[in-house]
Amino acid sequence: MAGTEGVSMRIRHVLDLLTPPVVLQVSRELRRNATRPMVTRRLEGRNRLHLACGTNVLDGWANIDLESNGAVVGWNLTDRLPVRSESVDLIYCEHFIEHITLNQATALLVDCHRILRPDGILRVSTPSLKKVIEEYSSGRTQEWCDVGWSPATPCQMMNGAFRLWGHRFVYDEDELERILDDAGYRGVTEVAWHESTTPALRGLECRPFHGEIILEAIK
Repeated sequence: MAGTEGVSMRIRHVLDLLTPPVVLQVSRELRRNATRPMVTRRLEGRNRLHLACGTNVLDGWANIDLESNGAVVGWNLTDRLPVRSESVDLIYCEHFIEHITLNQATALLVDCHRILRPDGILRVSTPSLKKVIEEYSSGRTQEWCDVGWSPATPCQMMNGAFRLWGHRFVYDEDELERILDDAGYRGVTEVAWHESTTPALRGLECRPFHGEIILEAIK
């Protein structure tokens, strides 16, 4: 469930708590204004965006995460994307929206709608609240042991799902579909892990499947 983006955002959240609000606001604005032109240039003409890529750098995609390196474009995804409206064909985002607030995630998904071309597709994956509740209700705790998470009790598992790795909001399918519908997407559909009717969206998930919500939404 954890990822580079989530860990980095948790560290930044701690630093934010230690910084006076006025100084923090000015610092954020300065950073954003300084990096926006460079990021805009790096993303110009890129029609496939991989948001919160972590270490899963995809060939043929503009890979975006909080920290920049040679293969990754650095951008805080809680800010408006520095991308022209209706200029992107595909957007992929795996295990990120649960690391930001509901309002921030809603704003991001609305902004993705803005930059997608008509008939463009957003594919989003996030842990499922329903899956966690099913495991808790059945008294199981080992569903995620293959990714290094083996809580001692169902209670610890439930609390961990909400509190660990910088999680801020865990979704069920109805909630995520509602947000996408309200944002103006059409044809919101549940899709299987690694599967899609769009070839470029197949086989993208880098984490093993544990009942995540995986939706594709068409503009």
